[in-house]
Amino acid sequence: MYGIIQRSFKHLFQQLKKQASQKYVRASYMEIYNEQVIDLLNPNQRRYLSVRWNKNKGFYVENLFTVECETIDDLMAVLEEGLRNRQTGSHGLNEFSSRSHSVLTVTIDSEMQPEPEDENLYVTKRGKISFVDLAGSEKVKDSTAPGGPGMIESNSINKSLLVLGNCISHLGDAKRRLGHIPYRDSKLTKLLADSLGGNGITLMIACITPSSSNVTETLNTLRYASRAKKIKSKPTVKMDPREKLIVTLKKEIKILRQENHYLRQQLDFPAKPKGQLQKENDEKFMKFMKEQQQKETGLYEMLQEYMVENETLRAENTEMHQTKDSSRREQQILYKENEKLSKRVEELERLMSEHPGTWSLVDHRRTDGYGQHDLSPRGSPVTVGYMSPTHRSTIRPTDLPVSGGRVKASSPTSHGQPKRPPHRLADHVTRPVPRPVDFVEDIPNGYISPRQASLVKHGAMSPRPLDRKASQVSQTDMIRGMNEQLKKEVMQLDGEIQQHTRGAAAQAMAKSYFR
Repeated sequence: MYGIIQRSFKHLFQQLKKQASQKYVRASYMEIYNEQVIDLLNPNQRRYLSVRWNKNKGFYVENLFTVECETIDDLMAVLEEGLRNRQTGSHGLNEFSSRSHSVLTVTIDSEMQPEPEDENLYVTKRGKISFVDLAGSEKVKDSTAPGGPGMIESNSINKSLLVLGNCISHLGDAKRRLGHIPYRDSKLTKLLADSLGGNGITLMIACITPSSSNVTETLNTLRYASRAKKIKSKPTVKMDPREKLIVTLKKEIKILRQENHYLRQQLDFPAKPKGQLQKENDEKFMKFMKEQQQKETGLYEMLQEYMVENETLRAENTEMHQTKDSSRREQQILYKENEKLSKRVEELERLMSEHPGTWSLVDHRRTDGYGQHDLSPRGSPVTVGYMSPTHRSTIRPTDLPVSGGRVKASSPTSHGQPKRPPHRLADHVTRPVPRPVDFVEDIPNGYISPRQASLVKHGAMSPRPLDRKASQVSQTDMIRGMNEQLKKEVMQLDGEIQQHTRGAAAQAMAKSYFR
């Protein structure tokens, strides 16, 4: 006598025989007793198994024994073995009552060719059928004695069925379906999650009794089934990601080939044989690779040149920084020396302004004696060096001051008037004016040839902006020239002071002589 499960096995193998592809059938059998998972095909090691979750598999039972079935008899043997090992018991309502939920899972793997033209491409498809036998809900007071083991079993059965009913209620409501589904509240709902709300087809058979004494249980069962009927699922085929990618690419290639063939027909191009087309593609590919290699070689050489130029510029930049630092230090030294010389010039000018009478005597003495005439920094002709004896003897009395042996700083017409600061004579010394070095004519020797400087001066060559190094060196030379000019000016002023001192001494000697 066959039931629904046995008839399903027979129909399954009949359909497998009609298909030419190779099939692999595997089966597993387990039960959920008091919220614990037990393997029915491995009774020698009766232990509780763990329910795990995987991203790809979903919820599954760990270490569950699986049997490969080649014929329908093998599958029937799995069913009979599980039924013998299943938990059953008798109580006040049923002599052979199921005390657990059982799940018989049949997995089918098939290898098929998505494209008949491609003989080397095989795609594996996997299907799963779960036969679930749920234990019926029971009234504890009518079926079992209070406090016994049957009461614990009934409570576990009713709890799992209640959680399953809640999941079905959520899945049957369109609004609540988008929210949280309490699959994790029971191990039964964990294992049935992909069948209820996943991408499979679920068929539920509700068993009721026509007895009037069980009207309440019959109505509850019918309501339970009506809620399950509202669940709508969309079955889809799951494939391995790599195989799915291969199939997608193959389909795209086929579509492109058809499109290419259609375009050739529209353009009246003769279709080329497959071998000739492959040969042309290989030649184009080799040509493309050669061009790419040549481009890479040129880019590598250009990169080497840029690297060498970069190193040269870095070395030149370092040298320029060193030259700039040394020039800056030299400029600081020259600035300090110029300040000292400027103070010395001011001091000498102050001494000269304190004895204007002596300067007037020296201005009238113009002789070609032993000294050398030169133009002082203040524009007065003086004699640098020692005076000759003849020059000292020819001083006239009218050249001497009227009274007193000391030369007065004021003129005879300034009696009774406040002293004014002495008038500073015109400064005819040409001082270098600092200006930015912008053209070739300002470059010192060593940075431009005399020929180039002459061409620039006569307009045959346009001036060009200087680089930073030449500008820095030219500025240093300018400061150094200013320093030399100040030194010369100090030497000239020292000569004037000495000459004035000798003039005063000669005046004193002449005065004593006439006395």
